[in-house]
Amino acid sequence: MSKSIEDLLEVSQGVILTTIDRMGFPRNQLISLPIYRNHYYSMLFVVEEQSTLIQSLGKNCRATVCFFTTKPYQAVYVKGIITVQEELKESELNEYLRKYPKLTKLVQPMGLDFQTLTIETGQAESIDQDSSEMEDSCNRNES
Repeated sequence: MSKSIEDLLEVSQGVILTTIDRMGFPRNQLISLPIYRNHYYSMLFVVEEQSTLIQSLGKNCRATVCFFTTKPYQAVYVKGIITVQEELKESELNEYLRKYPKLTKLVQPMGLDFQTLTIETGQAESIDQDSSEMEDSCNRNES
């Protein structure tokens, strides 16, 4: 595995999980870092059982996980298969809740097992852009 990929996974500030719903639309959800990660080969996440993410898994078990940092913007995109873990071990859940105390608010925590198929990286010097610059750009394109 590339050292730069492993480094980014270690310092990631967040995770965006993307699934496809039953109508074929992408559904993105910002989730917490995995409670378990075997490099990038497999990961275990905890989410709320009633989330739209869980509902979309019934139709399509393929998903993309994006680990990212913001300054500078860097990302690792991991495509794989995600399945609901029927029984989340209490010890794993307690460890996770100690690590992320805000998640004690989860009413019905559910584990998601992610198995990697492919991986790619992305980066940009800056993703900050003044909204007026964006509007000007759109207006020029409409002319």
